[in-house]
Amino acid sequence: MSAGGTEPRVLLLDIETLPNLVTSWGLRVDGYLSHENIREERYIACAAWKWLGEPRIHSAVANIGAPSKDKPVLQKIHATLEKADAVIGHNGDKFDIPWCMSRFIMQGFPPPKPVVQIDTKKLAKDKFYFNSNRLDYLASRLGLGNKIHTDFDLWLRVMDKAPGALEEMVTYNKHDVTLLEGVYLKMRPYVVAKLNRALFKTSAPAISKTCPACGEEMLQVMARNYLRVTTRTSLKCRSCGHWCYRINDLPR
Repeated sequence: MSAGGTEPRVLLLDIETLPNLVTSWGLRVDGYLSHENIREERYIACAAWKWLGEPRIHSAVANIGAPSKDKPVLQKIHATLEKADAVIGHNGDKFDIPWCMSRFIMQGFPPPKPVVQIDTKKLAKDKFYFNSNRLDYLASRLGLGNKIHTDFDLWLRVMDKAPGALEEMVTYNKHDVTLLEGVYLKMRPYVVAKLNRALFKTSAPAISKTCPACGEEMLQVMARNYLRVTTRTSLKCRSCGHWCYRINDLPR
Protein backbone atom coordinates (compact mmCIF):
# COMPACT_ATOMS: atom_id res chain seq x y z
CA MET A 1 0.00 0.00 0.00
CA SER A 2 1.40 3.38 -0.95
CA ALA A 3 1.58 6.49 1.21
CA GLY A 4 -1.81 8.10 1.67
CA GLY A 5 -3.48 4.81 2.64
CA THR A 6 -4.09 3.67 6.19
CA GLU A 7 -1.34 1.16 6.99
CA PRO A 8 2.01 0.34 5.37
CA ARG A 9 2.65 -3.22 4.23
CA VAL A 10 5.67 -4.40 6.20
CA LEU A 11 7.14 -7.75 5.20
CA LEU A 12 9.15 -10.10 7.43
CA LEU A 13 11.32 -12.37 5.29
CA ASP A 14 13.76 -15.22 5.92
CA ILE A 15 15.39 -17.61 3.46
CA GLU A 16 17.26 -20.90 3.79
CA THR A 17 19.96 -21.65 1.24
CA LEU A 18 21.86 -24.66 -0.05
CA PRO A 19 25.65 -24.65 -0.61
CA ASN A 20 27.63 -24.86 -3.82
CA LEU A 21 28.69 -28.32 -4.92
CA VAL A 22 32.38 -28.14 -5.86
CA THR A 23 35.20 -30.45 -6.90
CA SER A 24 38.44 -30.70 -4.96
CA TRP A 25 41.57 -32.86 -5.22
CA GLY A 26 41.85 -33.01 -1.45
CA LEU A 27 40.28 -32.09 1.86
CA ARG A 28 42.89 -29.47 2.72
CA VAL A 29 42.56 -26.39 0.54
CA ASP A 30 44.98 -23.46 0.78
CA GLY A 31 43.22 -20.24 -0.17
CA TYR A 32 40.08 -20.08 -2.30
CA LEU A 33 38.83 -22.57 -4.83
CA SER A 34 38.23 -21.22 -8.31
CA HIS A 35 34.70 -20.65 -9.62
CA GLU A 36 35.66 -23.28 -12.19
CA ASN A 37 35.39 -25.87 -9.38
CA ILE A 38 31.65 -25.22 -9.02
CA ARG A 39 29.57 -28.09 -10.39
CA GLU A 40 26.21 -26.91 -9.05
CA GLU A 41 25.41 -23.33 -8.04
CA ARG A 42 24.07 -22.63 -4.57
CA TYR A 43 20.40 -21.68 -4.47
CA ILE A 44 17.48 -20.95 -2.14
CA ALA A 45 15.92 -24.11 -0.70
CA CYS A 46 12.92 -22.39 0.88
CA ALA A 47 11.62 -19.04 2.04
CA ALA A 48 9.14 -18.00 4.72
CA TRP A 49 7.47 -14.64 5.14
CA LYS A 50 4.58 -12.89 6.82
CA TRP A 51 3.04 -9.43 6.95
CA LEU A 52 3.71 -7.58 10.18
CA GLY A 53 0.73 -7.95 12.50
CA GLU A 54 -0.98 -10.67 10.47
CA PRO A 55 -1.09 -14.26 11.79
CA ARG A 56 -0.38 -16.30 8.65
CA ILE A 57 3.16 -17.33 7.75
CA HIS A 58 3.63 -18.12 4.07
CA SER A 59 6.31 -20.34 2.53
CA ALA A 60 7.66 -21.59 -0.78
CA VAL A 61 10.07 -24.40 -1.61
CA ALA A 62 12.54 -25.13 -4.40
CA ASN A 63 12.48 -28.02 -6.84
CA ILE A 64 15.45 -29.76 -5.22
CA GLY A 65 17.78 -31.14 -7.86
CA ALA A 66 15.57 -30.01 -10.78
CA PRO A 67 16.82 -27.63 -13.50
CA SER A 68 14.46 -24.85 -12.34
CA LYS A 69 15.79 -25.14 -8.75
CA ASP A 70 14.62 -22.08 -6.78
CA LYS A 71 12.58 -20.39 -9.52
CA PRO A 72 9.24 -21.16 -7.76
CA VAL A 73 10.60 -19.58 -4.55
CA LEU A 74 11.89 -16.54 -6.40
CA GLN A 75 8.56 -16.00 -8.13
CA LYS A 76 6.80 -15.83 -4.76
CA ILE A 77 9.43 -13.59 -3.16
CA HIS A 78 9.49 -11.23 -6.15
CA ALA A 79 5.70 -10.90 -6.24
CA THR A 80 5.57 -10.32 -2.48
CA LEU A 81 8.27 -7.63 -2.54
CA GLU A 82 6.21 -5.81 -5.18
CA LYS A 83 3.42 -5.42 -2.59
CA ALA A 84 5.66 -4.31 0.28
CA ASP A 85 6.52 -0.84 1.60
CA ALA A 86 9.32 -2.23 3.79
CA VAL A 87 11.05 -5.56 4.34
CA ILE A 88 12.49 -6.74 7.66
CA GLY A 89 15.21 -9.38 7.97
CA HIS A 90 17.87 -10.43 10.45
CA ASN A 91 21.12 -9.71 8.63
CA GLY A 92 18.82 -9.11 5.68
CA ASP A 93 20.93 -6.25 4.29
CA LYS A 94 23.97 -8.50 3.90
CA PHE A 95 22.38 -11.91 3.37
CA ASP A 96 18.70 -12.39 2.49
CA ILE A 97 18.20 -9.42 0.15
CA PRO A 98 21.55 -9.73 -1.73
CA TRP A 99 20.95 -13.48 -2.07
CA CYS A 100 17.53 -12.83 -3.58
CA MET A 101 18.91 -10.16 -5.90
CA SER A 102 21.66 -12.43 -7.21
CA ARG A 103 19.18 -15.24 -7.84
CA PHE A 104 16.71 -12.81 -9.48
CA ILE A 105 19.26 -11.64 -12.01
CA MET A 106 20.60 -15.15 -12.67
CA GLN A 107 17.09 -16.52 -13.20
CA GLY A 108 16.03 -13.67 -15.49
CA PHE A 109 13.68 -11.74 -13.20
CA PRO A 110 13.27 -7.96 -13.57
CA PRO A 111 14.44 -5.77 -10.68
CA PRO A 112 11.85 -5.77 -7.88
CA LYS A 113 10.32 -2.56 -6.59
CA PRO A 114 12.69 -0.74 -4.19
CA VAL A 115 11.48 -0.94 -0.58
CA VAL A 116 12.71 0.31 2.79
CA GLN A 117 15.03 -2.30 4.32
CA ILE A 118 15.06 -2.84 8.10
CA ASP A 119 17.79 -5.12 9.46
CA THR A 120 17.28 -6.24 13.07
CA LYS A 121 20.91 -7.35 13.32
CA LYS A 122 22.02 -3.81 12.41
CA LEU A 123 19.59 -2.36 14.93
CA ALA A 124 21.00 -4.64 17.62
CA LYS A 125 24.57 -3.64 16.75
CA ASP A 126 24.00 0.09 16.33
CA LYS A 127 21.58 0.88 19.16
CA PHE A 128 22.30 -1.75 21.82
CA TYR A 129 25.25 -3.63 23.31
CA PHE A 130 24.17 -7.27 23.61
CA ASN A 131 26.62 -10.12 24.20
CA SER A 132 25.59 -11.48 20.80
CA ASN A 133 23.58 -10.11 17.89
CA ARG A 134 22.47 -13.53 16.68
CA LEU A 135 18.72 -14.03 16.34
CA ASP A 136 18.67 -17.02 18.69
CA TYR A 137 20.42 -15.08 21.47
CA LEU A 138 18.29 -11.95 21.06
CA ALA A 139 15.03 -13.88 21.01
CA SER A 140 16.03 -15.85 24.10
CA ARG A 141 17.12 -12.80 26.11
CA LEU A 142 14.04 -10.84 25.11
CA GLY A 143 11.74 -13.60 26.35
CA LEU A 144 10.60 -14.84 22.94
CA GLY A 145 12.00 -18.38 22.94
CA ASN A 146 14.74 -20.02 20.90
CA LYS A 147 15.37 -21.13 17.36
CA ILE A 148 14.60 -24.76 16.55
CA HIS A 149 17.80 -26.73 17.08
CA THR A 150 19.24 -28.21 13.92
CA ASP A 151 22.61 -28.80 12.28
CA PHE A 152 24.15 -29.24 8.85
CA ASP A 153 22.74 -32.76 8.64
CA LEU A 154 19.36 -31.22 7.77
CA TRP A 155 20.88 -29.39 4.80
CA LEU A 156 22.52 -32.62 3.63
CA ARG A 157 19.22 -34.48 3.90
CA VAL A 158 17.46 -31.75 1.91
CA MET A 159 20.11 -31.97 -0.81
CA ASP A 160 19.67 -35.77 -0.88
CA LYS A 161 15.87 -35.32 -1.12
CA ALA A 162 15.35 -37.39 2.03
CA PRO A 163 11.66 -37.85 2.90
CA GLY A 164 10.38 -35.08 5.18
CA ALA A 165 13.65 -33.12 5.18
CA LEU A 166 12.40 -30.13 3.18
CA GLU A 167 9.23 -29.96 5.29
CA GLU A 168 11.45 -29.94 8.41
CA MET A 169 13.45 -27.05 6.96
CA VAL A 170 10.27 -25.10 6.23
CA THR A 171 9.17 -25.52 9.86
CA TYR A 172 12.57 -24.24 10.99
CA ASN A 173 12.30 -21.36 8.50
CA LYS A 174 8.81 -20.32 9.61
CA HIS A 175 9.81 -20.36 13.28
CA ASP A 176 12.65 -17.95 12.49
CA VAL A 177 10.11 -15.55 11.00
CA THR A 178 8.06 -15.72 14.21
CA LEU A 179 11.15 -14.89 16.27
CA LEU A 180 12.13 -12.15 13.82
CA GLU A 181 8.78 -10.42 14.25
CA GLY A 182 9.03 -10.62 18.03
CA VAL A 183 12.57 -9.22 18.13
CA TYR A 184 11.63 -6.37 15.80
CA LEU A 185 8.58 -5.39 17.85
CA LYS A 186 10.69 -5.39 21.04
CA MET A 187 13.31 -3.12 19.43
CA ARG A 188 10.96 -0.83 17.51
CA PRO A 189 10.20 1.70 20.28
CA TYR A 190 13.94 2.19 20.95
CA VAL A 191 15.11 3.05 17.45
CA VAL A 192 14.52 5.76 14.85
CA ALA A 193 11.68 4.66 12.57
CA LYS A 194 13.07 3.91 9.09
CA LEU A 195 9.48 3.69 7.84
CA ASN A 196 7.47 6.66 9.18
CA ARG A 197 4.01 5.20 9.71
CA ALA A 198 2.54 8.68 10.25
CA LEU A 199 3.00 9.41 6.54
CA PHE A 200 0.43 6.75 5.70
CA LYS A 201 -2.36 8.71 7.39
CA THR A 202 -4.73 10.67 5.19
CA SER A 203 -5.22 13.87 7.18
CA ALA A 204 -2.90 16.46 8.72
CA PRO A 205 -4.33 16.11 12.28
CA ALA A 206 -3.88 12.33 12.17
CA ILE A 207 -0.31 12.70 10.88
CA SER A 208 0.59 15.10 13.68
CA LYS A 209 -0.72 12.70 16.35
CA THR A 210 0.60 9.44 14.86
CA CYS A 211 3.63 7.61 16.26
CA PRO A 212 6.15 7.05 13.43
CA ALA A 213 7.15 3.69 14.94
CA CYS A 214 3.90 1.87 15.78
CA GLY A 215 1.33 3.94 13.85
CA GLU A 216 -0.98 4.60 16.79
CA GLU A 217 -2.43 8.10 17.19
CA MET A 218 -1.01 8.35 20.70
CA LEU A 219 1.72 11.00 20.54
CA GLN A 220 1.91 13.20 23.61
CA VAL A 221 3.94 16.42 23.90
CA MET A 222 6.46 15.99 26.70
CA ALA A 223 8.79 18.99 26.45
CA ARG A 224 9.95 21.92 24.34
CA ASN A 225 13.73 22.17 24.05
CA TYR A 226 15.42 25.45 23.11
CA LEU A 227 18.38 24.90 20.79
CA ARG A 228 20.79 27.45 19.29
CA VAL A 229 18.62 28.58 16.36
CA THR A 230 15.50 26.42 16.66
CA THR A 231 13.17 24.84 19.16
CA ARG A 232 12.53 21.12 19.36
CA THR A 233 9.30 19.60 20.59
CA SER A 234 9.81 16.19 22.22
CA LEU A 235 6.93 13.73 21.94
CA LYS A 236 6.32 10.28 23.42
CA CYS A 237 3.94 7.58 22.22
CA ARG A 238 1.55 6.49 24.96
CA SER A 239 1.09 3.14 23.19
CA CYS A 240 4.61 1.80 22.52
CA GLY A 241 6.81 4.31 24.41
CA HIS A 242 8.69 5.53 21.31
CA TRP A 243 10.23 9.02 21.56
CA CYS A 244 10.38 11.39 18.59
CA TYR A 245 10.66 15.13 18.07
CA ARG A 246 9.84 17.93 15.69
CA ILE A 247 12.07 20.87 14.85
CA ASN A 248 10.39 24.28 14.79
CA ASP A 249 12.03 27.43 13.40
CA LEU A 250 12.13 30.37 15.79
CA PRO A 251 10.97 33.75 14.43
CA ARG A 252 13.82 36.03 13.46
